Amino acid sequence: MLAMKILASRAAGETDKIESDLSDAVALMKVTKLATEQQLVDLLKECYPNLPGIVVPTMGPRIKAKIDTLLDAYRKAENEPDPTW
Repeated sequence: MLAMKILASRAAGETDKIESDLSDAVALMKVTKLATEQQLVDLLKECYPNLPGIVVPTMGPRIKAKIDTLLDAYRKAENEPDPTW
């Protein structure tokens, strides 16, 4: 589910859905304890082994930007309670 949230693509006008995907991904990172770029890349490689643009350091710019945004949001949410679902 986390890998799918990382790769989710939304239209620029779907800000509510974009924020929801980001929030969901941060919550899933807390649950799975995956909190580094390498761990997220490894997850993507495991779930989507044939997807181009995942290999570091030649990671595709879109995937790199999504992971960077996600890691930034995760750091900002570190002091928030873990999800309770």
